[in-house]
Amino acid sequence: MASITTYRASIRSAIRGYWSHKLTRPAFTSAMSSAINRGLTQAWLAGAKDCSKSINDLKPEERARLALFINDQLSFVSSLADDI
Repeated sequence: MASITTYRASIRSAIRGYWSHKLTRPAFTSAMSSAINRGLTQAWLAGAKDCSKSINDLKPEERARLALFINDQLSFVSSLADDI
């Protein structure tokens, strides 16, 4: 699994790419969405593993909470792009 360092690097890379005009807004949004989905899912699964659970052990409610949390974070991407 990737570390918090990898997650932060992915986010910084997308921001830097958009800021420097190497990424279009749709490409930035896609990069951020991928980084957020991947990073938060991996962190969630790492937490589950600390509780001796595998991905198959997660209840539908736990999966729904993860999806809600990811969607909440994704809602900030457009405003971030505006600020860049």
